Amino acid sequence: MKSVGATLFFALILMLGACSSRYYYQIYEVKGDNVMKMDDCLLFNDGDCSVMYNFWSKGGLVDFIIVNNTDSIMYIDMEKSFFVRNGLSYDYFENTAYVTGSGNYSSSYSLGSLNMNGFSSIFFFNNNVYSGKSNSDVNVAVSSNAGPSKYKFQVKQERPVLLIPPYGAKLISKFVLWSGDPYSDDICERDLIPKDSIFHSYFIQNSPLVFSNFITYSVGESGKPNHINNMFYVSAIINFNGALVNVEEKFLCEGESYPRTVSYMKGESPDRFYVKYYR
Repeated sequence: MKSVGATLFFALILMLGACSSRYYYQIYEVKGDNVMKMDDCLLFNDGDCSVMYNFWSKGGLVDFIIVNNTDSIMYIDMEKSFFVRNGLSYDYFENTAYVTGSGNYSSSYSLGSLNMNGFSSIFFFNNNVYSGKSNSDVNVAVSSNAGPSKYKFQVKQERPVLLIPPYGAKLISKFVLWSGDPYSDDICERDLIPKDSIFHSYFIQNSPLVFSNFITYSVGESGKPNHINNMFYVSAIINFNGALVNVEEKFLCEGESYPRTVSYMKGESPDRFYVKYYR
C-alpha cells in the first residue's frame, strides 16, 4: 500500500514539473553595413540593382528579392554567388534537381538511395541523375512491398544563371541563419518573470553570428560582372518569457463578443529573427 502511495506521489510531482515548464524566445537583432532599414525590408541599392531582405521568421530565413532597375535583361551568376556564415562559404548553385510528385503512398518507397514517405513531397538530388531534363515530366520506377509500380514526377534542375527581365524581380531563398539551440551564454540561465526581458548587445568582433550575401550579376548579355557584398552581424539578443506573445482579445461573431487568445510575436521587424525554446 505504501509502495502504491509513493508511486502516485512521484507521478504527481512529475506532472507538476511538466506543467511548470515554460517556453522562451530569443529575438536576434541584425545590423548591416550597406543596407537601409525600411518599414518592411532592409534595402540595398546600387542604381542598377536593388536587393531587399526580411529576416523575420523562425531561425531567420535568408529570403531576398533582387530587382532589376534597368531596361535590359539582368543576369545573376549563381555559380559566383555565395552565402557566408561565420567565415564558412556556401554555394548558391549546387547543380541540384528538385523532384515533385503527387500520389497517395501508404508505405515507404525508395527512389535510388532516397526514401520517400507521404505524398506531394519535394525531393533533392545532389547529382546529375536528371541532368538535361529540366522542367520535364519523367516516369520514375518505384518499388514497394506490393510490387513495382510507376508514378509520374516532375523534375526541375537548378540553373547556374538566373535571368531577370527589365524592371522585374526574383525571389531567392535557400539558407537559414540559425538552427538548433538558442545562443548559450548567461541569458539562457536566468529565470524570467512574465513581464521581464534581458537585452544583450554585441559588436561585430564578439557577435555570435556574422554573415554576408555575395551576389554576382551583369546587365545585358555582354555586360561586365558586378558584385554585391551585403554584410550583417547579430548586434543584440533579447531573451524573454513566451507568455509575452499570448494576447487576450475579443472578437465579434453574429453580434456576440467572445474572448480568445491570439499568439503572435511582438517586436516584428525585417532586421530581426527569433528562436523558440523550452525550459
